Amino acid sequence: NIQDEVSQNDYVYTITGTATDALSGIKEEYVKVYKFDANGNKDNPTAITDLSTPITISEEGKFEFYYCAEDNAGNKTEVSEIVIIDRTAPEFSLVFNVEEKTWTNKLEMEIKANNLVDVETVDTIKWGYALEGDAIALTETLESFQKLQLDLTNGKYVFKVEVTDMCGNVREFDSEVYYVDVVKPVVTLNEDLTNKLLGGLVEVKTS
Repeated sequence: NIQDEVSQNDYVYTITGTATDALSGIKEEYVKVYKFDANGNKDNPTAITDLSTPITISEEGKFEFYYCAEDNAGNKTEVSEIVIIDRTAPEFSLVFNVEEKTWTNKLEMEIKANNLVDVETVDTIKWGYALEGDAIALTETLESFQKLQLDLTNGKYVFKVEVTDMCGNVREFDSEVYYVDVVKPVVTLNEDLTNKLLGGLVEVKTS
């Protein structure tokens, strides 16, 4: 039988393996570490026959660890493990429907991915907001990148988004300040207005 183990330690992956055969015994065992290119093709690495020490890979990319053991009777067992090493945090940006430090009565926020190779590698998207000067609690979780229409009261707001990928890399973004005013103007009519009218009926409407 063969036992294989893949572990992660500070973005370094290590694989170890053992092969046993109770009858004819082990004739040969080796490991190959294949690396995939951008088109999904594998290279042709040299077989590693010295398995006395763990094999460690720290380079970013997609790899296949291939472990082969053959006994003296010609029986062969093959085990493979696909590993993706990623220590780059996902890229994204916040896009609002108005410029920062501009008053608006309707604020929309959109989370956009910038040069993100595979959006499916994103594990969680958390976001939150608070009035300027207050602490921001990340309580909302989004399932995907999307546009949000925010129901806000009056005030000056700051937003924060935290995106984590499947490998645990985290990217945070803090926005500028956005001004929200949802209260209609108050209109006060001058009481002397009627004294300045020449005559007739005047109807004043406000909305």
